Amino acid sequence: RGAVMYLPNGCQINDIFVDVGTAISVNTGGGATLTAAVINIGNAFNGTQYGSITLTVAANAVTAGRYQPTFTGAQLNAIQSTTTDFTNPTGLVSPAAFSQVVFTLVLTGTGTPAPNAGTMYGTLRYTQPDNNIGNSTTYPYGNFD
Repeated sequence: RGAVMYLPNGCQINDIFVDVGTAISVNTGGGATLTAAVINIGNAFNGTQYGSITLTVAANAVTAGRYQPTFTGAQLNAIQSTTTDFTNPTGLVSPAAFSQVVFTLVLTGTGTPAPNAGTMYGTLRYTQPDNNIGNSTTYPYGNFD
């Protein structure tokens, strides 16, 4: 259960949040219960963790609302510049390389809690580095020197 976002490499992650629009309920058949839910945000290629979000759980469902991560020092350092994970397969279009950021939903409880209803939206805001700053070819509005 998750989503993958591709960013140009070297981006600074400015903000991460997850909106649960409709409560995410689980199938309680077979005695399964939901006791906790966490979203891990990271990089599947190299194990870099960008953040973690603990979701509120009540009555076998993830409560609707907006959630934001708390960060460790290592995660704050990691979000300053995303890693280079793979090159652009076209080879001709910018950006030349991408970073992979994965949102993974982890549900814990008794049995095997599996979602059967609900909506979730992941948002990641980032700043892309501009390698043209300092060049005479910067934008039609002039040079940033």
